[in-house]
Amino acid sequence: MRFGLQTCPVTKTTCIVVVEVEQDSERTVMGVIADAVNQVIDLAPKDIEEPPAFGTRVRLEYLFGMGKLGKKFALILNIDSVLSNTELLTVSTLQAEAVDARGEAGENSGDSLEA
Repeated sequence: MRFGLQTCPVTKTTCIVVVEVEQDSERTVMGVIADAVNQVIDLAPKDIEEPPAFGTRVRLEYLFGMGKLGKKFALILNIDSVLSNTELLTVSTLQAEAVDARGEAGENSGDSLEA
């Protein structure tokens, strides 16, 4: 959805990818839903090139580079750019609401135990 592509239903190949994002000089760990993960690889810095200036549907500011996988290439997302402050603010708000809801549930359950 972030890239304006068609929304896919959740299937058995849907994954949560755990990422670390920088927000206001702090690192935040969060999960991002992906349609599927085909492979996880380690790339040496020498295997990462500058992002291509053309030929991709992804905006260049979202790209960190292009990884060489033998004769194939993979685009490497700059997760800090992909998840802008707007998305991170939404996550922070949802986290705060969840904590508040848990706190209220705990208070209510404590009240009912006393009654």
